[in-house]
Amino acid sequence: EEGDAEALCMIGDDAEVYRDLMDGCPVLTVSRYRHTRGLWVGPDIQKISCQIMTYLLERGHRDIAVVCSTDVDQHAMPLILAGCREACEAAGTAFRRNMVYAACEGESLIDLVRSVLERPDRPTAVYAEEVAVCQAVLAVAPQLGLTVPHDLSLIGYGPNVLKLEYPVTVTANTVDVVEGGKLIAQALVGLLSNQPVMDDHLWFANRMVERGSVKTLDHASTRGS
Repeated sequence: EEGDAEALCMIGDDAEVYRDLMDGCPVLTVSRYRHTRGLWVGPDIQKISCQIMTYLLERGHRDIAVVCSTDVDQHAMPLILAGCREACEAAGTAFRRNMVYAACEGESLIDLVRSVLERPDRPTAVYAEEVAVCQAVLAVAPQLGLTVPHDLSLIGYGPNVLKLEYPVTVTANTVDVVEGGKLIAQALVGLLSNQPVMDDHLWFANRMVERGSVKTLDHASTRGS
């Protein structure tokens, strides 16, 4: 309001709605999915989705459900689909578009996950787009007589997935928080010095954290992860 800000870092998936209030002020947006114009720092969800699908495919899974929360919008979903399709093509197996689910606004994740796990062709693995989806899977599975990972493998995306400890620790693809902080600082310094370090975006580094929620099937590939 005082008009003396030299640059602004906006964090969160809802930051875009405030952008028009920042007339003339350089803005850096940090969010999980990119639905903003201008400078942006965040995860490469297409690359992450490809890595997650590849991880499951290399462990013998072919019936893989991708379950997304309402946070996934029309900008993020094509990237998730592209990453999953890329992994399947590289593995020489068909990408099953009918195994990708996204919750609608107001829809219960519990109900959505239940409908997925009650399918006649129940998946052997679930790629959960965020921690809330992981929690829904872990809640519904025992109600259906399923255990993770014996009957159902589960892998999630995001650092909060690493906080899940019961009934099983969950394998996750997550961003490197420390390196992410350095990247944000680097981008802000570039804005303040009028020497941007990027054209319009920078990707967070990410890594796979193997824990106890993924089972290797008997016919799994012997390739490394």
